[in-house]
Amino acid sequence: MEHITNDISVLKKTSVEIARRMLPVMKRIQDKDRHLGKPVYVAQKTNKEIIFKEMENIVSNAISDANQIINEIQIVAKIIKDSNRETLDDNIHEHINQIPLLGEVWLGDTYGVSGHEGLKRLKESLDEDLKMTDEKVLIANTIRMIQIKKNESKKR
Repeated sequence: MEHITNDISVLKKTSVEIARRMLPVMKRIQDKDRHLGKPVYVAQKTNKEIIFKEMENIVSNAISDANQIINEIQIVAKIIKDSNRETLDDNIHEHINQIPLLGEVWLGDTYGVSGHEGLKRLKESLDEDLKMTDEKVLIANTIRMIQIKKNESKKR
């Protein structure tokens, strides 16, 4: 059970760091003058406003997920404290309404693996979000996502 406690501690620290770093990025995205790093250059004819709106969505989702994890961690920590290996899954399931994000990760609904492995996958996902706090990475990923969406809509 100790490794689970360590996992949730790392998830909380990473989530706090994402929220801390993403808030100033969001402020720059929403700034009317758009002082976000270097100018956004796109070879394809993509409207600059579309890029900023997509970046805003990405950053907003990352902040929201990080805050949700931070809020759910306290409940999960108590569940772990009050459980043993045999009762942990049942106790998580019992409290799923209070911990929807972490509960689904733990029970295997999010990544297809449960328990400790699910938490490891969530950590990997949070690490990707943390990389997006670098504005160059955020811009590159945003443009890539827009291109993927364009390609998918052309297939339809």
